[in-house]
Amino acid sequence: MVASKPYIYEHFQALVTQAGPRVSLKCAVVGTPAPVVIWTLDGSSLSADDRIVVSNHSVENGDVISVVNVIGIRLQDGGLYRCTAKNDHGTDTWEARIDVYGRILKLVLLFHLHIVGLIEEVVLEVVVVIVVAVAVEEVV
Repeated sequence: MVASKPYIYEHFQALVTQAGPRVSLKCAVVGTPAPVVIWTLDGSSLSADDRIVVSNHSVENGDVISVVNVIGIRLQDGGLYRCTAKNDHGTDTWEARIDVYGRILKLVLLFHLHIVGLIEEVVLEVVVVIVVAVAVEEVV
């Protein structure tokens, strides 16, 4: 076998999604020796829990398939996701944003249509976003 640095040949794309569904992110990597894949969210290590599952599988040809499954994605799960593949010969990285929204956007847009003054609009938008964000998090 010829040694080679990792190369991510298949990867997830940026995504905008509403809170609630399951989201899967995948990086497929080739390299010799087989690379180790590390996931981060906004620069911090992605830690698995009862909703976030990270799995790495080696396939017959030596490629590594790494998948992050986020079950019931929440607002706080949004951010810049990065998969980094490393071996003794180098590193390859892929990153993309996953933006999660709740019902906030629809309510804020409705209030924009009914308010006349710019100052009133800004103050009301801030109040509505804070109140609705708390309500959405309690429901999820």
